Amino acid sequence: MTTAQTLDEFLETVRDAREYRRALIVQLCERGHQQNEVARLLQVSEAFVSTCRKKYAQDGVASFALGYQGGASFLSADERADVLAWIAEQKRPNVKSLYGYLKDTFGVVYESRQSYYNLLKEAGQSHKKTQVSNPQKTKQRSQPNGPS
Repeated sequence: MTTAQTLDEFLETVRDAREYRRALIVQLCERGHQQNEVARLLQVSEAFVSTCRKKYAQDGVASFALGYQGGASFLSADERADVLAWIAEQKRPNVKSLYGYLKDTFGVVYESRQSYYNLLKEAGQSHKKTQVSNPQKTKQRSQPNGPS
């Protein structure tokens, strides 16, 4: 299989935009475009174009794969299920109570509040406080004056 066919097949199947861009860089260079032209067209640095080409020459299509695989979860699947069940039992769950529960029960403290927000969202709750409605303002208002 030729390089052009390999790149075409990869570009048809890839789902990640970053991997797609790396393959597209190599494909455009293989078709005769200059590195500076490809860099300008795809809004990347010329060094990135050069790096993509070198890695492709060395490792082939495997060089387009992202290296970062994510970190290990602080909670196991069973612990996560326990946390979601705990949230569901709460009358008015909030980030502060969730923080305390995770710290006391599992010894987990997240650096980012977003992790707590995500857990609440996964449990079907919101981290946003609700406002108490003012009965004076919620009375049905009269119809505006003017022709109907």
